[in-house]
Amino acid sequence: MIEQLNLEKEAKSLENRRRRLFVLHGLYKFIVAPIFHIAKAVSVVIIFVIVLFPPLLIYLAVSGGVCIITGLIPAPRIIYKQSVKEKCMTRIIANINSALNFSLYSINKVNLRNAGFFGSSYFNDTKYIVGDNNISGTLNDKAIEFSEVKFYKETVNYSKTIGGCLLSILLLPVFIIRGLLTSTHDDDDLPIFGIIKDEHVFYKGLFLFANLKLDFSSNFLLIPNEKLKQTAQFSTEVFGKPLSALKLEQVGFADNYTLFCTNENSEKQILESSIISAIQKTYLKANLKPILSVVKGNVYMTIPNRGNFLNFNVAKKVGGSAFFEPYINEFERFQKFIESITSQSSK
Repeated sequence: MIEQLNLEKEAKSLENRRRRLFVLHGLYKFIVAPIFHIAKAVSVVIIFVIVLFPPLLIYLAVSGGVCIITGLIPAPRIIYKQSVKEKCMTRIIANINSALNFSLYSINKVNLRNAGFFGSSYFNDTKYIVGDNNISGTLNDKAIEFSEVKFYKETVNYSKTIGGCLLSILLLPVFIIRGLLTSTHDDDDLPIFGIIKDEHVFYKGLFLFANLKLDFSSNFLLIPNEKLKQTAQFSTEVFGKPLSALKLEQVGFADNYTLFCTNENSEKQILESSIISAIQKTYLKANLKPILSVVKGNVYMTIPNRGNFLNFNVAKKVGGSAFFEPYINEFERFQKFIESITSQSSK
């Protein structure tokens, strides 16, 4: 457990930095940002009418220059959310273990695929994948990864698409008149609006990996029963058919989980393994139900809808060490889970 004193010290330092940036945030919000948006709007208007009034070119240069200069000024809230956060959390994680590294936006996509509980649809339908608040490195000489993960995909926004098409039709006469006055018939000058898509998160949660090199004769997957309706999303090619949940009841899992594995003869080995007791001691005891897989001796877990621990909001006060504790506690739970497995496996 990281010393409380260190967390309090970091929280105090962070709060002092936040206060300074909050003042700059106010100046940026009420001065810089309005100037940028006004200059941008003026530039757009001038671009539409400059073919009719060429002398406006000088005003476009001025408004465009103002837009570029103000756009280059970094927003204090972004500075706080990114560079300040990364430096602060890097120090905290280094205090936990010097073999660990912190990264704002990182995720090992190879581990995501190898986990098996993210089926092909997760990757085929995904525009991009984002890892947040990533910790990677080694614990007890075992490679680990601890990260929040979000899968983003695009869906068509029909109202915006229809609105864009209508706007295109309304602006068409303007471009026709411009074409007649400037003797240009370049199709690229015509307003063209295509399909407009929105991004949204279709899966988010914690993703955990540990290269424990466990000796199992089967790859297997433990799924909370409330997630069984989503089994089509999991890689059944890796884990095979489901085995009876009754056997899990006998080792204290009640009706929480169902087991999938590639070799039915390995069922007893799995149920008597250190992983079962480790889940009970760390996650089920905390009323958390991770999805867990073991593939080629590596352990993978995800806890759906769990994350967003480090909310670096420049407008919100840092309330002492409690600001960091949910994130730190979650990582230490993962650390205890690993230690419980390795200590029992070494006996």
